[in-house]
Amino acid sequence: MVEMKMLRLGIVTFLIYLIQTTFIQYFAIGGIIPNLMVVFVICFALTQSDYKKPMFYGLACGMLLDFSSETLFGVHALLCMFCALLCEQVSTRFFKGKFFVSLLFVCVISFLYEIAYFALSFMLYDGVPLTYALFGVALPTVAYNAVVSVVVLLLMRRSAALGD
Repeated sequence: MVEMKMLRLGIVTFLIYLIQTTFIQYFAIGGIIPNLMVVFVICFALTQSDYKKPMFYGLACGMLLDFSSETLFGVHALLCMFCALLCEQVSTRFFKGKFFVSLLFVCVISFLYEIAYFALSFMLYDGVPLTYALFGVALPTVAYNAVVSVVVLLLMRRSAALGD
């Protein structure tokens, strides 16, 4: 049973990775695309009560993003792992299972992820203005992630209600 869940999670993760790295760009609004991998990492962390699974899942998803990224290898892996840990720790202690609070978590954690990513990019590639990072990329990406996460959270709730 556990092996089947892990296999299903691996398949879904790989499909999300393929969508993220191939045709999601056709759904860009103003050059902004949602970060599906980060949304799935956060939503997965919200459903867990043990910190090890979300951390491993965040690390694995981040490494997949690193393979298709132009940034320093490991940046996405560390950020996804940290976001998963932060999300799991805060949600388990305070607001486990509430839909709108989960949606708020996706927004806040996505925002932190984007800001940290651009802070690291600024340090590495010099010249990324903070105002552009904040208002031109981070906030629009968070809004897009929030829309996508509504669907993801509803699917995860339905899956949990079915005993999956």
